[in-house]
Amino acid sequence: RLKSKEGCEIPAYTENSSDYRCLSFSLWNISFIKFEELLRKNLTLLYGFNFYEQEKEGRWMSDNGVIYLINNSQLSKVFIKLESFKRNRTLYVLVQNRSYAFEIPVNERKTISFAVFPENETEIKLIAFPTCEIASEKDKRCLSIFIRELKVMSINELIKEKKAIILSMTK
Repeated sequence: RLKSKEGCEIPAYTENSSDYRCLSFSLWNISFIKFEELLRKNLTLLYGFNFYEQEKEGRWMSDNGVIYLINNSQLSKVFIKLESFKRNRTLYVLVQNRSYAFEIPVNERKTISFAVFPENETEIKLIAFPTCEIASEKDKRCLSIFIRELKVMSINELIKEKKAIILSMTK
């Protein structure tokens, strides 16, 4: 049960409306996963706040968002293939007391990457600058960054991949 200490807003009192409902919260795009279920899985990536629903080719972010990496048991590298909406942006990534800044050009796909150390739960904060823009007259979502692909590779997977590339080059 959610309860606001500040009370509620009644649209009819604040705007030209006939809506006399007492409104305190707006909840949307909520999903529940049992924590035990997360712990049983080897590695899970979860989109936190300010991400829109999954589309055919990826997912839009508003002006900032959080991605959670659950059960990362070894040194890994995160790869994110993305693009910017309508203009060039700088994407700031904050993870495990480190910060990165990536220039994301408009109309161009870019892959960024960074290391993450083993933790049960790693919070990856993404902040876009300039901030988001309304998509269109009909689509009122505020969009900044489109994430096409998000993957995590352990150090062991990266080493295997490099060895396979070296072997194929020597044949």
